[in-house]
Amino acid sequence: MATTTREIMNAWVTEIEALAVSGPASPDDKFRVLIGQRAALRGSRAVVLAATGGRRVNAGRTCADWETVITIDVYYVDPQGRSLARAIDDSETIVDGLYNWIGTNSIGASKLEPDLAVASLIDDGDLVITRQVRVIFEYGS
Repeated sequence: MATTTREIMNAWVTEIEALAVSGPASPDDKFRVLIGQRAALRGSRAVVLAATGGRRVNAGRTCADWETVITIDVYYVDPQGRSLARAIDDSETIVDGLYNWIGTNSIGASKLEPDLAVASLIDDGDLVITRQVRVIFEYGS
């Protein structure tokens, strides 16, 4: 089966939203996943996926082996600065779910290489935790 970066991101939306992440950050926390840029944070926690355009892997098994990098940003509205532990737990839960997904997906993704997740403060003390994941897949639509 062959795929595209867009199809991988769409699959990740479903996968990440189905995970049992740490308890709700607030009553309006629905743990929704968006593709694109953070335009407005709705709720106390939001996941945003972005990606690079893929390219052929020069040392791939076949000419159809491609790679892309998908960035996972999880934003927390955190004026009191108490979300770091939750963010670390969530980032580990997400990457564990993606490790499970790579072994069972049927769209042609074959390998994940996640970087470490990095937390940083933004805006008025809000928190974002970012992880880049290199994905190897069989390209085609």
